[in-house]
Amino acid sequence: MWKDLNLRKPSELEVWKQYQIRIQEEIKSRLTSGNAYYHLVQNLLSYSLLTKNIMIKIHRAIILPVVLYGCKTWSLTLREKLG
Repeated sequence: MWKDLNLRKPSELEVWKQYQIRIQEEIKSRLTSGNAYYHLVQNLLSYSLLTKNIMIKIHRAIILPVVLYGCKTWSLTLREKLG
């Protein structure tokens, strides 16, 4: 197939680098989405009548699922693990 299109087959390193770039983009996207959801519920979280436990439950129910969706498939670089 590669020869028919006059293209060379990408090396394993090139494929791995592209995979890492996609993972980093996904992580950035998730963090951006989580930040947006936080700002959507910020007024609710700052409401003085809510207990700390209720605020934590709101955070866990609304923000964390958005940020952590698919995180089991993410691979971390050494810099991200240490950082």
